[in-house]
Amino acid sequence: MYFTKSKIATIIRSFLPLLLLTAAVCMTACTEQKHYKSTVEIITIDTKDGEDVRIPKFSTDHESEMKELMSLNDQVRDLENQYLALRSDPDSSMMLWTQVIGSNTDYLQATVSWYLEKSGVRDYNIVSLVYDKKNNRIFNNNDALQNAGLTGVELSTSVGKKFLSIHSLPEDEYIKSTEMQGFALDEKGDTALIYMKVILKKANREEEQFFYVYHVDSQSLTPASESGFSLP
Repeated sequence: MYFTKSKIATIIRSFLPLLLLTAAVCMTACTEQKHYKSTVEIITIDTKDGEDVRIPKFSTDHESEMKELMSLNDQVRDLENQYLALRSDPDSSMMLWTQVIGSNTDYLQATVSWYLEKSGVRDYNIVSLVYDKKNNRIFNNNDALQNAGLTGVELSTSVGKKFLSIHSLPEDEYIKSTEMQGFALDEKGDTALIYMKVILKKANREEEQFFYVYHVDSQSLTPASESGFSLP
């Protein structure tokens, strides 16, 4: 079948309003998707004895984000349940803090730290809970490393060297391990800070734990306590 130029022009004019309407609907849907009301806030656990235990809670007004945000809440709930269960154990204790919390156009983030004490020995840890709103997914440690242009080995090596430049260890003490535990993103979504756990080992002594913040831009190391963490 052959169409003249005038016939083609007539067909285009007849379908143009429909095309414009479809484009408008698509633009509206895309715009709405960027403005779901997803938030993270701090709530206080009712400990009944006045302990200030605060944990993050993620929420959203849209079903498409519910699964990922509830998964983050489940991680927090596991810690909360563990904390509440240990309150009746005379040989163990636990404490929770929410140290970092924030949100911007594309990310929700909170960092929780805690210790678990058994037989007088405390084990401290950190977890960062981050939601990528733009891509509707949880943003984890591996994502943060990739975002920073680092591998786990590169990070561990750099932190170990910088730790030894700050601390002069005796001959019988050494770094047993360095572990990435969490991170924080800046306003642009770049990995700005990485939270590191450094474990020292010395003969005939319990392991010692130290927490540091690795600053990605300057490649420097500072004690986590200077960033507001209640950590050694």
